[in-house]
Amino acid sequence: MTQMEEDKSEEDRGGGPRDGQTYAIIGAAMQVHNTLGQGFLEPVYQEAPEREFAFQGVEFEREVPLQVFYRGQPLNAFYRVDFLCFRSILAELKAASPSSAPSADKPSPSTTPAQGAPQ
Repeated sequence: MTQMEEDKSEEDRGGGPRDGQTYAIIGAAMQVHNTLGQGFLEPVYQEAPEREFAFQGVEFEREVPLQVFYRGQPLNAFYRVDFLCFRSILAELKAASPSSAPSADKPSPSTTPAQGAPQ
């Protein structure tokens, strides 16, 4: 099957070529999350997706400056996106602050007994 036939087939199912691209991006992000877990600072989470995108063949550029317009006029300020994937999909990273990550002395909500529950 040619790429054009695959794209047409996806469109017939209600999807499109972009569905496969977003699926690949989300899959790479989930792989990073499942491998690293939580608790690292943002630089770790910036480098890991770059490696995972390359491993999975996701076309990307890092920290791309994008022109911002207000009422049709370009602003002097630019928006710098973390990843521009497939030349049209923006992917931004968000890492939780270290204080919000569970630690041994601070149980996570999922491990804290409910109030009034037997211990």
